[in-house]
Amino acid sequence: MNWQKVDASLAGALGDVEDPEVPEFDVFVHLASDLDAAESARLQRFGIGGMPSGRKIITAKLSARAIDELSDQPSVSSMSLSRRLNLLEKR
Repeated sequence: MNWQKVDASLAGALGDVEDPEVPEFDVFVHLASDLDAAESARLQRFGIGGMPSGRKIITAKLSARAIDELSDQPSVSSMSLSRRLNLLEKR
């Protein structure tokens, strides 16, 4: 795991994993550059596919093992945990 590419909230959530193969994390994957065909194929192995050209941030539901492997890919610059946002109450 390249911990420099994983944000604090995702790193904390990874500490509570029971089964590293179960895709349970909604993650924003920030790409370092445009993907060539080989890099796109590599990401599809993790269930990340159908990315329009030029897109720099993609979302995916990933397992702890996939996050571990993706963090070592040069095309991935960082990953962060997606969190559900709550609406503020009207005043």
